[in-house]
Amino acid sequence: RNPIQSNFLLYGPPGTGKTFLATAVAGEVGIPMYELKSSDIKSGLYGETEKKLQAIFDQLEKKFKKTGEYSILFVDEANDLFASAKDGFSGANKSLTNLFLQKTNNSAERGIIVIAATNYKDQIENAMLSRLGKQIYIPNPDKALRQKLIESEIRKSKITQNITKENIEELTAILDNYSSRDISRLIKETINKRLTYSEKQLTVEDFKTNILEDSIKNKYSSKEQNIYI
Repeated sequence: RNPIQSNFLLYGPPGTGKTFLATAVAGEVGIPMYELKSSDIKSGLYGETEKKLQAIFDQLEKKFKKTGEYSILFVDEANDLFASAKDGFSGANKSLTNLFLQKTNNSAERGIIVIAATNYKDQIENAMLSRLGKQIYIPNPDKALRQKLIESEIRKSKITQNITKENIEELTAILDNYSSRDISRLIKETINKRLTYSEKQLTVEDFKTNILEDSIKNKYSSKEQNIYI
């Protein structure tokens, strides 16, 4: 019996763990997941992209007929595959979208559940959004999750013994509006920079300096985050 009753879309800012969440869902329900990116199937040759997509569905449907085993097809960067008209909806895009709409019509009855992910939901063709059904917004981590992530990364290292609970709370506040991926990257980056030349204990100021340097180049403001909603 299929424990997932419909296809759905995960959307939100980059680095919030959409792929991780899809993998966790697949693991929880015990269904193998197959990841599909636009780079896996897009081709400059006429009709070749559609052939590749057709082949993927044929393979998964054949497996279901033979074994009765469901599959999760995880479509990453869905906006790149199924761009809306206002975002460069070409003839090739239309053909691919129409094929996907056809193959996902009652696809669960043929053993295929589709989970799609995107950073830019508004760039996906409306017909595809409707077919994907439930849309789940995955935001940047809240305060509690940021604090757990920071503490987890910091406690892994032997040169962070001087970082206190109060220091972690301070970093939690500073890293508001950062994605899980960037928080993890910045903590690891600070530690690895020190380890390249010394095993001297880090202070909270070392982390703050690295975060500040990174923010000058890369940090999204809260206003910029709204483009992903």
